[in-house]
Amino acid sequence: MSEFEEAKRKRERGVSNSEFWEEAKEDVEKADQALVVTVKDGVSSFNHTGGGSLEVVGALEHAKFVLIHNSIHWED
Repeated sequence: MSEFEEAKRKRERGVSNSEFWEEAKEDVEKADQALVVTVKDGVSSFNHTGGGSLEVVGALEHAKFVLIHNSIHWED
């Protein structure tokens, strides 16, 4: 990855891929299971450790719920 691409990602998203990975690496190393989804040129790639397919699907559903829940501005 070029320095230019990293700087562009950081400017657009507030964090570069390298910075994100450094923060996430500790969690991955301590986890019972890990699931990583990447997207390049519109193509998704996905890797996971251990567990069965149903556990992976459950983890993805939970991630979707958290992302959607955190993106909604709930009224008090």
